[in-house]
Amino acid sequence: KAVREKTEPLASMEKHYPIVVACHLANVSLKVGRQIFWDARKELCFHDRALTSPDEEANKLLGREYRAGYELPTI
Repeated sequence: KAVREKTEPLASMEKHYPIVVACHLANVSLKVGRQIFWDARKELCFHDRALTSPDEEANKLLGREYRAGYELPTI
């Protein structure tokens, strides 16, 4: 409907991205078993609120390696 009428969709990526990130970070925190701190500009997790000590274990869980032929395109 939004494409046909050239209007903004109800479920736009821009509106829902922060919610999806929060849910993903909650899952990462559960998997590592501790609180994590998120730097949205760098898109990295840290051990401390001052964002000085990167959390390598949590950062590894932010993405994944894709099988050959199924990689995401680089923009």
